[in-house]
Amino acid sequence: MSPGNPDNGVYFGLLDEVRTDTGEPLDGTNYESSNPDVADCSTDGGRVDPSEDNYCTVVGYSDGEATITVYSDADRSQFAELRVTVEGKYTPPTVTDVEIIGIENAVGNVNCNDNYSACTMSPGDPDNGVYFGLLDEVRTDTGEPLDGTNYESSNPDVADCSTDGGRVDPSEDNYCTVVGYSDGEATITVYSDADRSQFAELRVTVEGKYTPPTVTDVEIIGIENAVGNVNCNDNYSACTMSPGNPDNGVYFGLLDEVRTDTGEPLDGTNYESSNPDVADCSTDGGRVDPSEDNYCTVVGYSDGEATITVYSDADRSQFAELRITVEGR
Repeated sequence: MSPGNPDNGVYFGLLDEVRTDTGEPLDGTNYESSNPDVADCSTDGGRVDPSEDNYCTVVGYSDGEATITVYSDADRSQFAELRVTVEGKYTPPTVTDVEIIGIENAVGNVNCNDNYSACTMSPGDPDNGVYFGLLDEVRTDTGEPLDGTNYESSNPDVADCSTDGGRVDPSEDNYCTVVGYSDGEATITVYSDADRSQFAELRVTVEGKYTPPTVTDVEIIGIENAVGNVNCNDNYSACTMSPGNPDNGVYFGLLDEVRTDTGEPLDGTNYESSNPDVADCSTDGGRVDPSEDNYCTVVGYSDGEATITVYSDADRSQFAELRITVEGR
């Protein structure tokens, strides 16, 4: 291999297997290099993310030879060796093109042309629902795309592209969230980190007025992670449970959904109990760690009845109710 490091592109993933007398392979190996200044094998992933235990990333750093020894954790007398010769000079790939290849997770009034050079959208922000994810690709002379782009807006007061995710959580490096803030035009320029002379442009036109969706209904759609004596009816309008608290084991997670006229459910509900000394619903998780916004943990504290009301943050006139009966011991 030629010299390099996990940041400049000369590396590979090494797979190994530990065989046993049962025929079942064992997990667990470690790696040593005879000359780590020449080549070494890293288990922290480097640019190659290990998908299994018996794996490391080999990187060559300078001309010379090194032997990578792979030991079994269970028996160091059993090992394999890989001789690595590093020679020549690393030549980074040449960036040939940057292209906007698509959009995803568009929410609100967003329309783009077929080659993703222009989009129109209504004003909004990541909290009120007009945004989309922008996907780009950096092409090279080797045929392998490069990670690493940055984004600039000609008019960030009109539209900008954020790499911190906003409401769209990036799943890859070459990604940003486009948000339109006010009427006008802005050009989003996508540069390659490796070569800023290579870029792509997206013209964003922001026009019209953001109209938030209308809440039509709030519904309790289920329970989960019930622990202790908990019984609910089929439409989740009533539950019985024995007294407890999140530390002693009688509780359950309550799932709800806010429906709108657009067909897209909204995040954001809050909860009130008519008798919190009998039963209450906590959004801080308690013993049940919420995996989504529209979620609370119901706990019964003492004998009696309480009604848990689930309100939409967007419209408190829309709500659902759950009657809790706490009884027994």
